[in-house]
Amino acid sequence: MTDLRNDATSIFDSAVSSAMPSSLINKKIQRIGDSLIINNKKYILNRNVKVVAFGKASVDFSKSIENLIGDHITEGISSVPNGILNHFNYSNEKIILREGADGNLPDSNSEKTTKLICQMVKNSSKDDLILVLISGGGSSLLSMPAEGIPSSDKLQTIKLISQNGGDITQLNTVRKHISAVKGGQLSHLASPATILSLVISDVLGDSLDIIASGPTVQDSSTFGDALKVIHDLSLENKVPDSVMNRLIQGSLGELEETPKSCDNTDTFILGSNQDALDSAKKQAELLGYDVFVHSSNISGLARDVGLEYADLAKMKIQEGIQKRVCILGSGETTVVVKGKGLGGRSQELSLAAASELQGLNNVVLLSAGSDGQDGPTDAAGAFADGRTIERAKSLGLDFNSHLEDNDSYNFFVKLNDIFSPGLTGTNITDLQILLITP
Repeated sequence: MTDLRNDATSIFDSAVSSAMPSSLINKKIQRIGDSLIINNKKYILNRNVKVVAFGKASVDFSKSIENLIGDHITEGISSVPNGILNHFNYSNEKIILREGADGNLPDSNSEKTTKLICQMVKNSSKDDLILVLISGGGSSLLSMPAEGIPSSDKLQTIKLISQNGGDITQLNTVRKHISAVKGGQLSHLASPATILSLVISDVLGDSLDIIASGPTVQDSSTFGDALKVIHDLSLENKVPDSVMNRLIQGSLGELEETPKSCDNTDTFILGSNQDALDSAKKQAELLGYDVFVHSSNISGLARDVGLEYADLAKMKIQEGIQKRVCILGSGETTVVVKGKGLGGRSQELSLAAASELQGLNNVVLLSAGSDGQDGPTDAAGAFADGRTIERAKSLGLDFNSHLEDNDSYNFFVKLNDIFSPGLTGTNITDLQILLITP
């Protein structure tokens, strides 16, 4: 199985490389003299550019933009994941990088950086061009609770939604209505300056008001929608009072809604999981695989999706394949946390798949987060194959107990099946790579 795992790793690496900001900017943005050209639209540069960046791709994003138009940048602030500067070197002159959001959750450091960003954009004129570089993970790295909501209450609400199976749309709908910067509010703070937002999407369907909770675009959701999320997940009696009170007041029209227009903003999506899948497909073909893209919109419970991939493997084997097969998928699953174990959605997906892959020869599944981090662990995901359960039993590991305790990390780490490439510097949803040989 070593060769299959090496191939899966190579395919993953290719997918991630294609979604790096430097690669996307080289392909999609052009500078001619003192003009920046994106999708045939021209922006005049006159030493009038401020840069704001937040998200898991912010280091490379900031570096690439400074390399391209550094002579026109007057100042910039980039909110980057905690610990990422240990992985990437960046000697900047104009853009200050500040780490925060430890464990991919908003913290005091990300809030301090957000306040500095707000101060910078407020102090802008109509002649300024504010370049906003947005990538997945931006909701935690651009974080400032709305007035009257303690940071601890906002964090508790985020955790409750995530742990009870809320998807990214539900989560960010609530986030936008308990924040002072999300849901178009950053654009309003920057007015009358022009905002040019460049986005790397980690959201299915590339909904601009969901990616990083849409701080620079008009918000299509309402306080009523946010309140409905709380009710749909049966969290009315668990969410802190400060949050419930704000959502109720807003739904009654007693608070101003998030902006429904952002006339000072242009937005361009530079990359998404489709770019990653295209690159993964090319790499798999180079390695000699027949490639099938299962879906670029994988969603649902991680354990259900894991069973789905196991079924795909069985189906291909029953067809009597003559060549090596690679099945690719990408998306964002959810986990309902009932246990006290350690893991993430990609690891739980692989764990669920392992039970149904049992006994199958020459099959490997890698499910991993493109950012290199799956849940509150040092792993991006995990490998599963036809011998995973057998090997686990030989070590005294009980599959069912680990699955029910949401303890996928401790299951896989004992098998040495954890996939840990480190922080990748980008984020375009999770990737699944299923390899089958005759």
